[in-house]
Amino acid sequence: MRTKATERPQAERGQPVFSPGKERIHALWERCHRERDKAPQLWTEDINPLEQTFIAGVEEAEDRLLACAISEPRSWDTEILGHKIHHLTHLLSDAESVQRHVLLRKASLRALSEVWSKEDVRRVTARVNVLDIPSTLALSGAGFAPLSPLMELACPVPASQDMPSQIHEANASDERAVARIAGTSFQYDRFHMDPSLSAQQADSIHRAWALHSLSGRAKVMLVYRERDETLGFCSLLLNNPQETARIDLLAVEAHYAGQGVGSRLIQGALAFLVGKASSLIAATQTSNIPALRLYLRTGFFPKASFFDFRWISDVLWRVS
Repeated sequence: MRTKATERPQAERGQPVFSPGKERIHALWERCHRERDKAPQLWTEDINPLEQTFIAGVEEAEDRLLACAISEPRSWDTEILGHKIHHLTHLLSDAESVQRHVLLRKASLRALSEVWSKEDVRRVTARVNVLDIPSTLALSGAGFAPLSPLMELACPVPASQDMPSQIHEANASDERAVARIAGTSFQYDRFHMDPSLSAQQADSIHRAWALHSLSGRAKVMLVYRERDETLGFCSLLLNNPQETARIDLLAVEAHYAGQGVGSRLIQGALAFLVGKASSLIAATQTSNIPALRLYLRTGFFPKASFFDFRWISDVLWRVS
């Protein structure tokens, strides 16, 4: 007969804790950072909670924080989809084994999901390096659904690069063409791969995203023009402290795919970045074979791979 003596003691399992203080969170972060080579963690560079940031974790009886999960609001995504959306920025744990890391992280996520439900957060996204097995298992066990894997690629910016004659900086006259191309050119991205979103919703997200880039999100948007017709665009984000630039969006008019428009846009991006950045980063789903071929053909090399995850509240499923 099984007895309660075989169960893990409550103190060893840890107690859920909501909104632990900054000092305890930073102490956990420091411990995790020292052990990062032994146990991958999900985090951004530092912990600087914003307004409406939600935090939950697991603590020992002596008030020592063992794990925590942190999510931050995504205001633009919330505005576009019409319901509250968060992104998981940190998933930390201090443990001696992979199994213990998974247990603690999953407990933190389940505690945080109570906060999401209480605060009417309908959707939460997460991106995890494929080497971070504990976070991958914890997310899968806490109700997150995996989407298409993502590959990040990098290309060094040359010392000099000629700007192709067809490439120009976008202006207001390109707005209609950019919106049309963005709304018809994507099919392998995380939005189209998400079964909780319709194709129309995914197309609308890309249209809004492209126009957001054109209106100031991006450092610059470059367009490919031929006979005064805009056939493609590439928007760039520039992160000066790291001296890296990132392709925010790249799309080509469907009828002109495979005719060198994408290659010219990347050449133009590298030309624009000469003297401004040391490398250019691109990311695309591993299922997007045409994009991978384009990047590899134009000098990019694989840098890292990630899993995209998505959590959806029961309320959103019922509405859908």
